[in-house]
Amino acid sequence: MASSSSSKVTVEYHDPSGLFNILEPHLRARLPLRNLHWKSPARPLRSIDSLHVDFVPGRDPTDDFLKSLPPPSSDGRRSRAASASSLRPGSSDGRPGRRRHQIPGLSQTPYLKLFILRCDDNDTYKVSSRKLLREWIKENTPASESGTKSTQENHDAFEWLVLHVVLPDTPAAGQPRLSGSASASTGAIEKSSSASRWPGRGSTTIFEKIRSDFNGTSKSAPDRISQIRLEMKDIPPHLIPPGIGQTSNPYNDSPQEILNSWSDTIIKFKTLILSSFDLRVSQYEEDIKEKDAQRHLPGWNFNTFFVLKEGLARGFESVGLVEDALVGYDELSVGLDTIVREHAADGYGGSFLEYTEDIKKHFLRTYYERTSPMQWRTK
Repeated sequence: MASSSSSKVTVEYHDPSGLFNILEPHLRARLPLRNLHWKSPARPLRSIDSLHVDFVPGRDPTDDFLKSLPPPSSDGRRSRAASASSLRPGSSDGRPGRRRHQIPGLSQTPYLKLFILRCDDNDTYKVSSRKLLREWIKENTPASESGTKSTQENHDAFEWLVLHVVLPDTPAAGQPRLSGSASASTGAIEKSSSASRWPGRGSTTIFEKIRSDFNGTSKSAPDRISQIRLEMKDIPPHLIPPGIGQTSNPYNDSPQEILNSWSDTIIKFKTLILSSFDLRVSQYEEDIKEKDAQRHLPGWNFNTFFVLKEGLARGFESVGLVEDALVGYDELSVGLDTIVREHAADGYGGSFLEYTEDIKKHFLRTYYERTSPMQWRTK
């Protein structure tokens, strides 16, 4: 099934070390995502041939917070009341809350949030990187993992992924990927391969530390940590980060291992995006079922029901499930016709106006200008 321009999902990335420009060509070469398979309890298996991804930079919460503050007074100080009003409700740390569109389905929210991490050695991870990741994950914990999840949050559900980028000529590049077995998602990176090339190095690697600190402990929890290793030839000279020499030690990963690491990352993209999509669809279907059951109660609002159905259809369209989206739009059309007929039979809002006074005025003006331009100007 070919994807249209509207069949794409958004991935928001946080890039404090400025590595996205280096990674982007490698990511683009592996896009669109292909052969995705989604299974819902209430639907047969759906296959998505290809899914386009739009990468957008995440906004810095600190910048948003500073912009939200009122301008300083003449003495250079901000009023206490004004500053307090800019704090996020229910928060004591002063970070701004994420603003959500009040109408579900009408905002382009990310399906996946990506943290691009540069961590060159174990000490850096211990001193700063771990804290940085912990704060970012706390700020971006999706509804599925939050104890205070809401319907609106599930309409905009997203997952998160940490991508550890290992640069050449750094201590991290001298570590094996794993001292133990790799992610079960690929099974391609094994302990024996790493141990044979790094004999005597049994200490925990940076990659393993990140996985231990931030991956879920349950068996059903997805693997949210991935690692990509770059060679010097992968980095354009003008994009070489500070602290990286022009020459590096011989690279240790084989071409197959490099391919496996990228395949593992792409698999995690697909898994987590589909997880977000499934959460969104489940919430929309639950809300639609609830509203439909209230159809004959006093005060039932077709507008709310319409928006929920449209949000579900737009969700299917965004991932390229066009047939499911068309079914939703057809149901909307039938539902609207039914409501109009029911109201007409009840004598309530029996039909739409054929015109408004404003339209009538513009029509007459255009008519007289074309038929009797001189006469119209004299009026």
